[in-house]
Amino acid sequence: MEVRIGASGWRWTLGDFSRYRMLAPFNAIEIDYTFYKILSQREVQKFLLEGGNLKWAVKVHRSITHRYFFDENAIKFFRRFKKSLKLMEDRKMIEFYVFIIPPALKPSQELLFRIKKFISASNISNKAAFEFRSREWYSEEWLKEMQKLGITVVSVDAPGFHYFVKTTNKIYVRLHGRRNWFFDVYNNEELDEILLEIKKLLPADVIWIILDNDPGILKNGTYLLSRWEEIFHI
Repeated sequence: MEVRIGASGWRWTLGDFSRYRMLAPFNAIEIDYTFYKILSQREVQKFLLEGGNLKWAVKVHRSITHRYFFDENAIKFFRRFKKSLKLMEDRKMIEFYVFIIPPALKPSQELLFRIKKFISASNISNKAAFEFRSREWYSEEWLKEMQKLGITVVSVDAPGFHYFVKTTNKIYVRLHGRRNWFFDVYNNEELDEILLEIKKLLPADVIWIILDNDPGILKNGTYLLSRWEEIFHI
């Protein structure tokens, strides 16, 4: 079993990717600003040069989930989006594409049909990770549907939103903060609690833990790195 720990982005915390590489002890990274833009080849080349020894997750552009809602236009847009990342794909750097599913997208058979078609056409194999922002998706019925599609449903820890689930042989956890979304620092007891929640989901081939709580990223990530082996008994 492999464990990846990293941050969702680096700009708020460290400003520059080079500083992330120098100051953060992590072995993974989730690119967050791809939610808003397609990467330039200059940016991709920088990541190849400076981050080739990291494992990467890429947050998928919001047009797919917030504008096109997985329709035919979403499939076309994703092909453009993925093409921009070809050099990283060729180097086998990317382990996940992370889709943020907005609260307005409630589970339905029509949407499930669109997602099935999108996953089939997107050629991302078992790299899709869906973070749902609507509680209904975390019911047993819809989790089973995601399992059939080979989609890793993201485990979430956020204010009033606490779900730890496993739908594939991979576990992907995003930590947004307990008291405030994105701007919070976990205490050590809370982080131990999270690790124990993850432990309940084992076995798994790989575990990703991504910190998305800007002021706590370095402190909390360093603590998780120091504790996971003891908690998981590895």
